[in-house]
Amino acid sequence: MRLDNYILLVKKEKEQGLSLTKVDDLAEAIKSAQALPNIPAKGVKRFSDFASKAPLRGEKYKLNELLGKEIVVMNFRTKATQYPERSGDLVIIQFVFPDDPDKVYVTFSGSEVLKRGLIEYKDNLPFLTTIIKVKNYLTFS
Repeated sequence: MRLDNYILLVKKEKEQGLSLTKVDDLAEAIKSAQALPNIPAKGVKRFSDFASKAPLRGEKYKLNELLGKEIVVMNFRTKATQYPERSGDLVIIQFVFPDDPDKVYVTFSGSEVLKRGLIEYKDNLPFLTTIIKVKNYLTFS
């Protein structure tokens, strides 16, 4: 925020009856913020370079439409499900189709079998596979 915006904010808060001590504290904080050195862009790390839970990019693809199709699993993440009635984690799978490797997709599943398989074989990523339904569970083949 620019200094003139801070000054307007201070004036507005003073008009609303803030004590002079609080206004003075805010003014002091503004002066301190101005004293911070400029951080050069060169050599500064990007959050995405070190964040292990960065979101996976890709167009959403319904899992049931993916069954039986050959895919290349590029990456995956697990996260807590947003539905309280379900237990366990959700797995987000990032993949491409072998015939169109430039188009990236993501799909979501609560399948424990898929999740365990991805965790167990994460050192082999990327890998070619097909997700199939066997009786009442999903698995890689």
